[in-house]
Amino acid sequence: MSIDKILAEQGEWLKAAAGATTRPDKSAVAIGMPLEIRKRRTEELKARVEVLEAQKEAVVKRYDAAIADEKAEIELLARDIAWDAKGPTPPRDPRRPEPKAASRAASGSAGAAARKKGRGSSSKRPTK
Repeated sequence: MSIDKILAEQGEWLKAAAGATTRPDKSAVAIGMPLEIRKRRTEELKARVEVLEAQKEAVVKRYDAAIADEKAEIELLARDIAWDAKGPTPPRDPRRPEPKAASRAASGSAGAAARKKGRGSSSKRPTK
């Protein structure tokens, strides 16, 4: 290769590299548009993005509601299955602890047995 060919190739490469670094983020369509049109287009795109985000939120809310409905139906079916298996089971709020009276009655405390036989303390005091 001659020096002239090498310099010509290097010059072409430099022109291509310089052109690539001047406007890498602009498309050929955007480069041809006047500044005013590009600004207007930017505002239109921002508005469209806001609309799309609002639509996305609405779809997400619909999916969340549909999921909640399906979970509620699963819970109802589970209660029906439990009813068929062993009798009724009332729905229990998972945020509230089990009542103490129910847990004592289930465990058969000695105090409850004594009150049933009449040996427990009475809440009524004799009056004078």
